[in-house]
Amino acid sequence: MAEASSEFDVFATLGTFDAPFARMDELAALLARSGRRVLYQYGMASPKPAENLTAVRWLPFDEMARRLRETPVVVAHAGVGILMSSLRQGRRPVVVPRRAEFGEHVDDHQLQIARKLAGRGLAVALLDEVSPEEMCARILSLDPAELRVDALRREDKPVFTMLRRFFAGEAQGNEP
Repeated sequence: MAEASSEFDVFATLGTFDAPFARMDELAALLARSGRRVLYQYGMASPKPAENLTAVRWLPFDEMARRLRETPVVVAHAGVGILMSSLRQGRRPVVVPRRAEFGEHVDDHQLQIARKLAGRGLAVALLDEVSPEEMCARILSLDPAELRVDALRREDKPVFTMLRRFFAGEAQGNEP
């Protein structure tokens, strides 16, 4: 699964939102227990110890960009910042949206973002796989080579326009 230059097989990252994300905590541990070398940037979550799991609360921006660029599989919540950063670094992220029904966010806007990006082929969205075990099985079935994309640049990719429109519509109660 790992590329020759990568220290880790999976980079799982949550950003800074202040809510628990037990499903992602368990997913990172399951991936590590499967033999994958996992770097887990957990922010405000609560990582579970596991062999092959390196957990860090925060990473500096330059380190985050390097991990996105070098790690074959990026698993992230559906925060716009991390999704755009992943694409800029040439990685199509595996997206695990935070869900209101599990107390992971205040609403389901991350589900909407994940659906939009997956519909454009810019992410692998885990929408039906809600248990950590289902998510882990899906991730392990992916070919990391298919998660590489040409790095997006701000000046020439319409996805940024799509996201701006999406959020403008969301603020007005419309979905584009």
